[in-house]
Amino acid sequence: MKYAYSGNFKPYIEGLIEQKNSIGYPYDSSARILKMFDVFCMHNYPDETILTQEITMHWAEKRENEHANGLLRRITPVRQLAKYINSIGVDAYLIPTGIPGKQIRYVPHIYTDQELRAFFAEIDRCAVSPYSPPARHLIIPVFFRLLYCC
Repeated sequence: MKYAYSGNFKPYIEGLIEQKNSIGYPYDSSARILKMFDVFCMHNYPDETILTQEITMHWAEKRENEHANGLLRRITPVRQLAKYINSIGVDAYLIPTGIPGKQIRYVPHIYTDQELRAFFAEIDRCAVSPYSPPARHLIIPVFFRLLYCC
């Protein structure tokens, strides 16, 4: 997806995306994050033309209810942007590698027999409601049992 950038870092963001695309990276999710960064900069630092430590570290602050992996996904494109800006001979602050830390690996939860019985008992209590699709009380139990079996 193509985003329209309009802040002071527009030429750098577009240059980075063009470079990534030219070597075969789709760079779609990073382009979306860079659009959010563009809006962030226009709102908080409208007159800044240099990617400073203040801007990048403000962007790198953990948001309320943000998972560490989400923070990492948000910081990485801005770190890449700073590397790109530096590579073309313009000063830009590069967020240090240790920020925000290592990615947290997902640990799956294996349900106990008791938890599964409680889950399916609750699903079986799904009642008919005038505010939901007419067959919902039949579909939900079948759907989750099918998911569980596959």
